[in-house]
Amino acid sequence: MKSCPQGHEYTPENSYITPKGKTLCRACRAERNLIAKRLRKAQKGMKAMERRAKVRQAEMDLLAAIELDKKGEEELERLRGQKKEEAADVRQVILTTPELRTERDQRLADIMRKAREKAEAEIEAPS
Repeated sequence: MKSCPQGHEYTPENSYITPKGKTLCRACRAERNLIAKRLRKAQKGMKAMERRAKVRQAEMDLLAAIELDKKGEEELERLRGQKKEEAADVRQVILTTPELRTERDQRLADIMRKAREKAEAEIEAPS
């Protein structure tokens, strides 16, 4: 009796004859199928691991973006505080420098005068 390349004997229970007349070993075919099944399972597991890794990476990216956004907000608040301090400093300079204070007072007086004139014009205008 003949045997397959792997050494399995071609018995009626262990052999399969294809429609083209070629004899195949059922034991070798079962081993190949088992190996293929394990390979598919491993590939499926790898794909699942890759998906989980992508999800983890997306989560990490999101957390990093949130942290960066928090830092950006903190920096913005810090800059706003600086600008408020600078504005207060400028206000203080204007109020303590006589020339600037006079100029400021003059502008305010002009604005008030124009507003008063506009209001008087509206009152005098016939309805």
